[in-house]
Amino acid sequence: MDYTILGAVVGGIIALAVIFTIIYFVCKRHSDFIRKADKIKSGMSVDEVLQIMGCAATTTEENGDRLVAEWEKSQWKGIQNGGTLVRSIKVVFVNGRVDSVIGKNLDKSTFV
Repeated sequence: MDYTILGAVVGGIIALAVIFTIIYFVCKRHSDFIRKADKIKSGMSVDEVLQIMGCAATTTEENGDRLVAEWEKSQWKGIQNGGTLVRSIKVVFVNGRVDSVIGKNLDKSTFV
């Protein structure tokens, strides 16, 4: 039996398993971001939204009784697929409650 060929086959199988595992976890992270955006509803408090998102907003802007918070997540899609895709969720709060939610690129595939 030629162990060189067997070693190459086993190495190839391991390499494919590693690649698919990485792709799975990258796609899952972006899918989770999209699912979190879907949970944000009009009338929710700032604390409820922060609890859903699980982290502070990437950017915030406050003007009187109006607060705009934005979360962003970027994903490298490859040169043939347009480079980096940035997904974002912009939540507008008025008097401490969600007034509107604006999503960007949330409908794009999470698959690389």
